[in-house]
Amino acid sequence: MQAKTSELLLPKAPKNGSRILLEKIKPFWQHLSFNYKVTLRNIFRYKVKMIMTILGIAGCTGLLMMGFGIRD
Repeated sequence: MQAKTSELLLPKAPKNGSRILLEKIKPFWQHLSFNYKVTLRNIFRYKVKMIMTILGIAGCTGLLMMGFGIRD
């Protein structure tokens, strides 16, 4: 009953983000650009994204190798 109406209508603040292990290595982390930091956080936080990234890179590499093999 003591809370103001405007405070009750505001959405809840999001949870604080968890840190990944690489963020604790200061010299390495400080030299990365913003895009690399976002990419690394997403890969290590979400396991499905990490698996899809690994499979995507492996698939592209396999296609390149097969293409060079057929050409040779």
